[in-house]
Amino acid sequence: MIARWIENNPPGVGPGWAPYPLSLRIVNWIKFYLDGGEEHKPHLESLYLQARWLRSRLEYHLLGNHLFANLKALLFAGFYFGGPEALEWRKKGLELLNEQVREQILPDGAHFELSPMYHCIILEDLLDLVRLEPSLSHLKKQISSMLNWLKSMTHPDGEISFFNDATMGIAASPLYLMQEAAKLWCVPKSSENDISILSDSGFVCINDFNTKLIFDTGKIGPDYIPGHAHADCLSCEFSLGQERVFVNQGTSVYGNSSIRLLERKTKAHNTVEVNQQDSSEVWHGFRVARRARPVNFQFGRQSSGYLVEASHDGYTRVVPNLILTRKLELFPKQLQIVDTLSTRVIQALIYWHLHPEIKAEQVSDRDFHLITSKGLRLLFHSEGSCSLTESWYSSGFGVRKKSMVIVTAIEGMNNKVLISW
Repeated sequence: MIARWIENNPPGVGPGWAPYPLSLRIVNWIKFYLDGGEEHKPHLESLYLQARWLRSRLEYHLLGNHLFANLKALLFAGFYFGGPEALEWRKKGLELLNEQVREQILPDGAHFELSPMYHCIILEDLLDLVRLEPSLSHLKKQISSMLNWLKSMTHPDGEISFFNDATMGIAASPLYLMQEAAKLWCVPKSSENDISILSDSGFVCINDFNTKLIFDTGKIGPDYIPGHAHADCLSCEFSLGQERVFVNQGTSVYGNSSIRLLERKTKAHNTVEVNQQDSSEVWHGFRVARRARPVNFQFGRQSSGYLVEASHDGYTRVVPNLILTRKLELFPKQLQIVDTLSTRVIQALIYWHLHPEIKAEQVSDRDFHLITSKGLRLLFHSEGSCSLTESWYSSGFGVRKKSMVIVTAIEGMNNKVLISW
């Protein structure tokens, strides 16, 4: 396979020599050799040339996870090969590693692009680096912090939640990452009932009452690279037992297409859309113009449950001075969601995307019975009128499963939804 790639991809020609795929290939070939793969001189010469090519083409114009992949490849090549050039790769990789860990890993453990999928990719990068070189064991502090964040953002079914660009089957699974981290004596905090206020990334995760609630109260990501951001401010996901009930739509495609744009839009998430506009102006494949800014965060424990509330100003460009506020209250057998507009608008719709395995039976214009694949029953009631429409759930790249979405109208300036089980 290596020989065929070398034959079909002459130096510097074709997309295989772009810095990002180049970085992934360098790491994978070196892993193959470190695991006992047979070394051939022409293959090693190509590998060396690829590392040299990468060194002069680091993706400073993209930054983020791309630059992290570049520095990882430089470190792998720098530690694998000998000689002064490889030593320079190693030095540059270490310089970038220290710089980018400080920049990209937030104090609460999140990767700063705020995508659970890319979080897993960067976490695996750090694990690979510690396994490669014992002198990098200081990274275990960041690994442990990232494990805690990942555990909070994972559903009871063991897979990641869908905020910003996220889907299954691209990054390593949370279970795999935690197993690999345990080999390095890095483990997440353990608790039966976890309440995580991830203040730096803006997520609130409540794991109690045999439910999992994840609420996005943060900004879309780093201001200078929002390419993997969605217009999902104040969206939430919810599991009952081991089953997902309310899910964001996910990501099935990259590039610049109508599907890509739809999956980034506000209405692809469990939150409020005003006047058919997005809370943040997503455009093209990886661009965002004016962005929602979260404000007025509150969290509290009640006698029998939890309250979390936040607002954002993303619709002030649509309606002057408009602030959207969402309050969630979770109790042992009920979730209440109140959405409030600070001023009247032409139209405000709330989207509730159901996991494909959830069956919905409409019993009135404001009530639905929801049934999980295991037979659990939920009652969905809205003060405003509702409709049930077809949608899709992107569980993987190129995978779009038929699903249903409940669309609720805000009639006036607020709406309450009660979900009971």
